[in-house]
Amino acid sequence: MRQEMRNIDTYEIDRLLWLSSPVFKRKREKHMMLHSSAVLVGRETAAQHPVDSKNITAELVRFKVNMVYFQHKSNERAYYEPAEKAIYLNAPFIAEMAEYLKSQSVSYFTSEKITEALTLHELFHHIEENLTQPTDILLKCEHKTFVPPVYREIAAFAFVNAHMGGMVSQLIDIYWLKKHHPAKYAEIPMRGMWF
Repeated sequence: MRQEMRNIDTYEIDRLLWLSSPVFKRKREKHMMLHSSAVLVGRETAAQHPVDSKNITAELVRFKVNMVYFQHKSNERAYYEPAEKAIYLNAPFIAEMAEYLKSQSVSYFTSEKITEALTLHELFHHIEENLTQPTDILLKCEHKTFVPPVYREIAAFAFVNAHMGGMVSQLIDIYWLKKHHPAKYAEIPMRGMWF
């Protein structure tokens, strides 16, 4: 499965998930450049701040961040709270998606893998808030243009993907869309993509 995930163009998936509103269509070249830059930020951050995701608890201690599970039947997956230096993970979301993915015969996405992906994603936000610089601010300085905050998410996707391989973060979102909004999922022009 990981090899198949590598063969899918991340820009295309990010465009479908995050960059499909009209505002991103007006200046396509600008947003392609910002996307490439955000992906590079995520990959470089992963190289500069490697994480042993097999021992995530120790890594969170090393990065001085706490992890908290919350119980909420919502679509909120996880979030990072900068004032508390804490990563919040929605336990029911993780369980629901693991069960759904198992029903779809996607054995790679166990609850542990989903937890790992969400934790790494939010750890990226901790790193950019405390050790580097928020991606949108970094790109604004680099390219001298307004940068929507969505590029922070794209950089976080790239960070997770650099650590886990493939397109784990994006695929969790794609499958969530398939489960909760099948009509919207069916409208996405997948062009032969395997999910």
